[in-house]
Amino acid sequence: MAEGVLADQVGARLFGIGEHHPVPNFAVSAPDVVLATIAGQTSRILLGSAVTVLSSDDPVRVFQRFSTLDAVSGGRAEG
Repeated sequence: MAEGVLADQVGARLFGIGEHHPVPNFAVSAPDVVLATIAGQTSRILLGSAVTVLSSDDPVRVFQRFSTLDAVSGGRAEG
């Protein structure tokens, strides 16, 4: 989350987090939750998923969660 906040502070345009489950180095299994937390601490940066594993999730639920992220971030979610 600190990297997303720093990216906003230095003027980066987009910050993306990939969804990964089994590998210890990629421990983000709920990128929408992490991105929502970053949204609450930033004001300009666009937020998006670098990887979404649709085979392990319901595509409608993914859409709903990222639509909610878009709403709480003031339209900063990127699909």
